[in-house]
Amino acid sequence: MRAYPSIICLTALLALTLACSDDDPGAAADAGPGGEAGVDVGPSGDGGGGSTSGPKRHTCANPALTAPAKGTCTVTKGSGTGVLLRGTVLGPADVYENGHLLISGGKVACAGCDCSKDAAYKDATVVACAKGVISPGLINTHDHLGWTTLSPKPTTSRYDHRHEWRKGKNGKPKLSVGASNYKSEAVAWGELRMLIGGATSMMGANSGAKGLVRNLDGKTEGLSAKPVQDSTFPLGDSGGSMCKGSTSCYSYVPKKSQVKGYAMWVGHVAEGGRHEARNEFLALSGQLSGTENVMGANTSLIHAIGLNAQDSQKVAAAGAKVIWSPRSNISLYGYTAPVVMMHNLGVRLALGTDWTPSGSMNMLRELACAGYMNDKHYGGHFKPYQLWAMATEIAAESMGMQKELGQLKSGYWADISVFDGSKLGSGDWQHKAVVTATVKDVVLVLRAGKVLHGDTELVKALDSAGGSGCEALSDCLSGKSVCAKNETGKTLSELKTAATKTSAPYALFFCKTPDSEPTCVPSRPSEYDCSKTTAGDADCDGVQDTADTCTKFFNPICLMHSGKQPDTEGDKVGDECDTCPFDTANTTPCKTKKPDPDDIDGDGHKNAVDNCPYVANKDQKDTDGDKKGDACDPCPTYKNPGTAPCLLTVKSIRDPYSKTRPTDGDKVQLQKVVVTSLPGSSSTTKGFYVREGVGAFEAIYIYTGKASPQKDTAGTTLKLGDELSIEGKFEWWNSIDEIKPTSIKVTKAGAAAPAPVAIKTKQLKWGIEAEKWESHLIKVSKVKVAVAPTSKDDNFWVTDEASNTCSGTLPSCTQVGDFYYDGGKTNGKPANGTAAFKKGDTCTSITGVINGFGNKYALEPATDAGFVCP
Repeated sequence: MRAYPSIICLTALLALTLACSDDDPGAAADAGPGGEAGVDVGPSGDGGGGSTSGPKRHTCANPALTAPAKGTCTVTKGSGTGVLLRGTVLGPADVYENGHLLISGGKVACAGCDCSKDAAYKDATVVACAKGVISPGLINTHDHLGWTTLSPKPTTSRYDHRHEWRKGKNGKPKLSVGASNYKSEAVAWGELRMLIGGATSMMGANSGAKGLVRNLDGKTEGLSAKPVQDSTFPLGDSGGSMCKGSTSCYSYVPKKSQVKGYAMWVGHVAEGGRHEARNEFLALSGQLSGTENVMGANTSLIHAIGLNAQDSQKVAAAGAKVIWSPRSNISLYGYTAPVVMMHNLGVRLALGTDWTPSGSMNMLRELACAGYMNDKHYGGHFKPYQLWAMATEIAAESMGMQKELGQLKSGYWADISVFDGSKLGSGDWQHKAVVTATVKDVVLVLRAGKVLHGDTELVKALDSAGGSGCEALSDCLSGKSVCAKNETGKTLSELKTAATKTSAPYALFFCKTPDSEPTCVPSRPSEYDCSKTTAGDADCDGVQDTADTCTKFFNPICLMHSGKQPDTEGDKVGDECDTCPFDTANTTPCKTKKPDPDDIDGDGHKNAVDNCPYVANKDQKDTDGDKKGDACDPCPTYKNPGTAPCLLTVKSIRDPYSKTRPTDGDKVQLQKVVVTSLPGSSSTTKGFYVREGVGAFEAIYIYTGKASPQKDTAGTTLKLGDELSIEGKFEWWNSIDEIKPTSIKVTKAGAAAPAPVAIKTKQLKWGIEAEKWESHLIKVSKVKVAVAPTSKDDNFWVTDEASNTCSGTLPSCTQVGDFYYDGGKTNGKPANGTAAFKKGDTCTSITGVINGFGNKYALEPATDAGFVCP
């Protein structure tokens, strides 16, 4: 219903948690006639641990491509609407050398060796990139765009908790980074910087500009998935409170039911190496008194520096993800999260830049930092394709967007970046062209198939207006163009001027190392300095090799480690380099305790080819042949390929025990549902109610986002009793099941208003019994007022049982609310005649819909006609 008196406190809380600084309140395609040669190239992993085989290289039997004399790609215009990219295609589980990637309708139609069977192939415009590496667009999972115009603020101080640099806690010098600026032009400037670095999506702390990259926590530019719910201070500690062993200093601790209701919940957690930093994870994982474990497949943790082996195992077992920001961590703390240990334990790792003051200016610089740490301090533990996955496939997963983004796979959005692969050596993984790229190597960037940036000739050829809304860049990017005006309506010069009036914003790109770039080289005064060679300390972690439990893996001693390198089972092999930190024999039993990141559901089928990658189904049964297994298909007998909506019944959607109940964000369609209630003229409700029958779970709320009168897609005003066909997205909003429609059609005009369902007041006792009647048009009869309204609101309680006093926390009677009536105004209305309802008043009947906001069920009449009270 999108508003309710109870939400005031929640809104205030979310406003608090958004603050960051003191001033900021698929499967491979068929090979085709020519076939291909597949080569398994050995062990890998894609960001988690325990993988036994990596991507397969396929040499496709397509006509050979010739590299152009200038640039990376050539364009041959076709008469059709499709676009065929040719070159090395980086699929989720395969690499297609001389492969095909076909785009149609803004989405990937085909990825593999041969796309000629697809209808869009004929007459498609061909972009031929002999030395080009075609990748999903990079996804930045962590940034704060309000600070994007500011220059970096390098510091020689090193901290152990974020409140030390934010607030000057523990005697550390406060780091002043400057005020935030969320003007649309400033945000657009930051998005352009990411775009030029090959990114097509980002999470930027509940902000975003129109167009440019997708904002996964705001303006998603057409995604069907719900935006990420991100929380910079999930424990309400923006004032600088630091707890140890309890939650007494936190102003708020999230509940499992609340976090579970989000499509994806992302929180800044355990940023630092003090016990007080780890305490945040303990509070959020239910390990402290009075807390609940909110870890789940829909949670991602930003930073997670202060996690130990047991914590990491809990994260992996829950299916939660960790977002790694190595440059910002190193520059502020001198160390970062124990990512090798996390990887070994099966934690899914994604990459994010954090923000300009202490992090990377774009994703390529963050990949450069991760690559440096990997080469110099992790013994080359991560392969190029694993680092690449942290910025593509796993990044999408950490945002809850894994069904639409992050993979070059049929049905996914055509968010694509092409990189220059001409520098690759023989035998190199083509993913290396991405993870070692600079802005000069970004050849082409597309969002939903629309060109946003790239080599000027490509931009002109692919832009529908011939590049008229795109501008040429200069310096080392001479020969490239970016389409700022197409997306924002402003030129680069106009954006730069409007972004900040006090000084010029930090540059969009640099041809060499960015100016004032925060360091990625670990150092802490009097402990270690990895910019210098230290005799006897090969991994430069401040511990001499003779005593070091991991001589090749950077594992410094943090304050929370009590003076020793972490070694959980005491076998003198440090957790960071131990295959299994829980095994004293130092074999590998962890593989039986942790999920295989390449087979998350453990059913023996790799994620990339599993028709239910998150639900175990060894048989891969797919009754309707839509490439979604019956075990995870909301409509297993109704073909709905890709993101097509399921034809479902209201009961199958609403019943919590239904095997076909959709997940938050799934597309659904309903047929032959009847309008039961429309809001009155005084109501602020932006939607209406329908039902398909009079039984339990057979009614649902339709949230249109528009005030009355409610209309169908054609603009016809709806009437009570109208029979409708509805398509839209299922949402679970503050415990209310609802559909946000994309299409409403009247299939039969209503002849009369539907009769309400008559029930007893005790059937609306808060709990599963009341849940059955949520959104139904209900009538209770011969009731008396047992609890009168107060001065704080106009809600009251009624009962049809003579002896019921409606007392206790879960009274077996019915709450009567007034949100549907007048938006919850405290004005003495609805009234019993001319006077407010009072205890002892009686009514012949009260009729209204059941509002299930927050599982506090209330009978809500739309108008005075719902009250028959003599």
